[in-house]
Amino acid sequence: MCGLQYIREHFNMSIATLSKQMGISYQAISQWEKGIRQIPAKRLNELAILFGIPEQYFLDVKESDIEELDTLIRTAKAQAEESYLFSEYENLLKAERQTISKIDRYLKGKDNEQETFEDLTNFMEKEIKRFEKLLDVLSNPDFRFLLDPILDVFISQGNAGANRIELIQSLRKEITAIFDDAEETVKTQKWKEGHKAEFDELF
Repeated sequence: MCGLQYIREHFNMSIATLSKQMGISYQAISQWEKGIRQIPAKRLNELAILFGIPEQYFLDVKESDIEELDTLIRTAKAQAEESYLFSEYENLLKAERQTISKIDRYLKGKDNEQETFEDLTNFMEKEIKRFEKLLDVLSNPDFRFLLDPILDVFISQGNAGANRIELIQSLRKEITAIFDDAEETVKTQKWKEGHKAEFDELF
């Protein structure tokens, strides 16, 4: 059995998509899978990096190796999804930190770009959409811990009888701290490099 075809199909990837990812022709991959041509060593290495699976599994695979290969595929897909989520999350962190800075400057009167009510409305609508996207990411159980400090601020400030200004100041401080901590967490993660573009096609 052709390991390449088995792996490709389990990643729900078409030959056309794989050929685009590797920068080679559709025909070349088709010939590899049919056994007409052997996969060059260089291309085997590229496949191993792309899918996160050892090179030998892209050649002829015995029935006795299928169970082990299935385990490798499940692990590779889970790692790819995790890597993709953190890549997206890191982009959101940068965007939301910029948003906090913009709002902070506006509230302090140092940035008067939103001169009209319409400009201000457009500005806030844009930032609300960003925040909604952030909430979608935070709905993932792996990121839910980030919401706890914000909820703690609401509870503690509410019990203390804080007014609106005090609450806003406390929330701004806590949110900034959360982004700092989360950004540092993302930086310390050792994810596979160069996989985001490839796995955008997979998930």
